[in-house]
Parts: sequence; C-alpha cells; structure tokens
Amino acid sequence: MSSAVSTRSAAAAAKALLTGEDQHATDGMLLTLRSVANPRAAAIMRDSLERNYQARLADGLPGPDKTGRSALLIAICAGMMLNRTVLGSTVLNGDVERLVPYLHAALDAVADIQ
Repeated sequence: MSSAVSTRSAAAAAKALLTGEDQHATDGMLLTLRSVANPRAAAIMRDSLERNYQARLADGLPGPDKTGRSALLIAICAGMMLNRTVLGSTVLNGDVERLVPYLHAALDAVADIQ
C-alpha cells in the first residue's frame, strides 16, 4: 500500500483507543476542555491541531477529500478519548476486545483504506 495510513495502523489505533492508558493524552484532553471556553485559547488549539496533526494525517491518506477525512479521524479519536478517560464510559472501559473490530472498520472506512 502506498499510503502512509494502512489497515494495520487503523487496527492498532482502534485497539489503542479502546485499551490504551496514555496519561499525557488524558492530560491534553483535560487541558483542552478547560481552555475551550476561552475563544483565543480555542483558536490557538484549533490552529495547532489543524497545522500539526490534521495536515500531516491528510498527507498520508489515499483518495479524495483528505483534509475532511483527517478531521473526521481526529474527531473519532478525540471522542473515544473523551468518553473513555474523561467521562469514564463503563462500556468503553469494560470488556472492549469485542468492540475493536467495529472501531477498526470505522477508522478504515473514513481513512478509505482498501
């Protein structure tokens, strides 16, 4: 596969989102939630996210609408992190191995991996 994003990396991302414990990522999510009420802080974070993560991810995606799809992938990941680590979803913190294939399929679909 010529794209930087592969079905293997989508599978690894799905598993990490459902089982991983990354305190740095949790701290970043909490900082974002505390700062988002400040319009200037939100603008700075949005610019950083779009420039540093969304653009690089888009560069590695195959097919059309790479920027839109990279934004969707980031939103899915952020939503998973929010629900698991901040809100403490009981389902997403329980027996999650059965959910990995579903999240993997969603990530593959948005990434347009064949």
